[in-house]
Amino acid sequence: MEQRGANARLQAELTAAAETAAAEAGAARTRTAAATDADQVRLTGAAEAERVRELGLAEAAGEAARVAAVRDVPGDVLGALALRELAAHLPEIGHLTITPDVLTSLG
Repeated sequence: MEQRGANARLQAELTAAAETAAAEAGAARTRTAAATDADQVRLTGAAEAERVRELGLAEAAGEAARVAAVRDVPGDVLGALALRELAAHLPEIGHLTITPDVLTSLG
């Protein structure tokens, strides 16, 4: 009888140790997966930040080139260029009706 009790206790201890080892292994796998995911998020974030930085530098270089191109251009020519740029972004006017009252208010 004592031997059976000792065997049962040993079996319970072994089962508990196996379950503890399995739980610790699962926790270690979870920590490893979480660390891998965190590393991937950091790398993705760093790559996106680098892409945005490079894009910003390219846009700044383009703007600097545009400014350099018109640095010595007279103001009235700049005004005309600005109006041309604005007109390029306006919606198309399909039809325009000018009535006499519009013409008299302009005069």
